[in-house]
Amino acid sequence: MRGVGADARRPLPGGGRRVPPHLGRSASAAARRPRDAAGGRRVKEPLWGRLHNRERAEARVLHPHKGPPPLPGLKPRVIADIAVGGALGALARYGLTQAIPAAKLGFPWNTFTVNILGCLVMGVLTSYLLGGRAHPYVRPLAVTGYLGGFTTFSHLIDGVYTLGDGGRPSLAIAYALVSVAVGWAAIAVGLAVGRRIPHHDPGSAP
Repeated sequence: MRGVGADARRPLPGGGRRVPPHLGRSASAAARRPRDAAGGRRVKEPLWGRLHNRERAEARVLHPHKGPPPLPGLKPRVIADIAVGGALGALARYGLTQAIPAAKLGFPWNTFTVNILGCLVMGVLTSYLLGGRAHPYVRPLAVTGYLGGFTTFSHLIDGVYTLGDGGRPSLAIAYALVSVAVGWAAIAVGLAVGRRIPHHDPGSAP
């Protein structure tokens, strides 16, 4: 009498194999899962992995040479873009913080607004640059330069310390937690928005 194993090894008319009954639905579901060309499961590459690949692709333009591309380096054009972007971002932050009043021992709405806006724009730019063929100098100018000068982690920590030292520890803790939580949410929203922005293909008709 043939056992279950022998029956499972007998090929089906279409070339497949029978699923042993003792494996149940799990084996059948696993057999139906889509797999890539190498036979493994389809796994979507993480966002930051794609960002790293994008930076290395940009490095090929910044440093054309044969062999494996290096990490993005500091060419004079890159340094100039970062400097210009950082100066513009710092000026924008100064203007926005001056336009939003904040009491010394009150909630720092000016710094909070700056950092949340920076997180939102960071998410949009990151997702958008991953989906298109942006110029390699866009990231140093807009992300590293402008957003680096616009957002301010040091002022966030200074605000937390000032509130705690001024006798308002509860507000200091709330400010820190809300800044992290809302900043994370702003990044997530920005990533979703950036994925929905259409990219213009230079080779397509306008």
